[in-house]
Amino acid sequence: MSYIGRKLRQRRLLFSNESFGIIVPIDHGLTAGPLTGISSANEIAQWIGNPNISSIITHRGMLEQLIMKNAILKSTGVIVHLNGMSNLNEENDTKYMVTQVDTAASLGADAVSVQVNFTENNYAHNLTLLSAVTEQAHNAGLPVLAMLYDKVMVENEELAINRMQIIMRLAIELGCDAIKISFPKSISFISNLLSDVSDSTQVFFAGGELTDEDTFLKNTSVAVAHGASGLCAGRNIFQHQHKELMLERIRLCMINDERRNYDVLLSEKSSAYKSKPHAVKTATHSKETI
Repeated sequence: MSYIGRKLRQRRLLFSNESFGIIVPIDHGLTAGPLTGISSANEIAQWIGNPNISSIITHRGMLEQLIMKNAILKSTGVIVHLNGMSNLNEENDTKYMVTQVDTAASLGADAVSVQVNFTENNYAHNLTLLSAVTEQAHNAGLPVLAMLYDKVMVENEELAINRMQIIMRLAIELGCDAIKISFPKSISFISNLLSDVSDSTQVFFAGGELTDEDTFLKNTSVAVAHGASGLCAGRNIFQHQHKELMLERIRLCMINDERRNYDVLLSEKSSAYKSKPHAVKTATHSKETI
């Protein structure tokens, strides 16, 4: 029964009646301290209740404050982030557990998330953490979103894509229900990243550092067209001067691409139907006059 509950909760990460979502992480405070847009619970409460946000990712303390302020819409999915490390630590790429799965469940979470940054020497730590979290979360009926980052520098982008494909497969093998990855430097590689991922695993692309709005929307359009489940973007939303407008533009971008994909599929099915020979049924009549 935990599998059914998990899949129901996973569906809440997306917009209702749509196959994509806009997840806004606001967990940056533990790592980087107060940032513009998420400097306090009061500032977050001013914009977080937006219907163009399908889900949020937050640490437990901020979630409690936002709940007390009644700032989160009933339709918004809640993902509790379980691990982290302050930038004050020199080895901040290795994240440690700061919240347990049962605590997230008691807060009403729809899912849990962890961030794993792969360096040259923390594979064992990351594998152990991912394995333990997925097992505990699935026993509780909660889906797991894994934020995957490769911190190892390589010679060219093809090698980088190959490494990320291996890391993505690693997370899928350990049972992660959804993964978050960065946009590749060349958007032509998006299809490579998504080609071997099954439909049962949601893939969200990270917003990353603040970037040009048109480039951001173009990348989003290409990702959704190739089957991504949407965005998991923080700074490009909460540090945008016009957050509401940006969220609306992103969602419209996704809707248009989903509509275009549906039209293409419908056209292909229609063409296939028309090209297929069909037997013509002729009516047979009795010789008797009716």
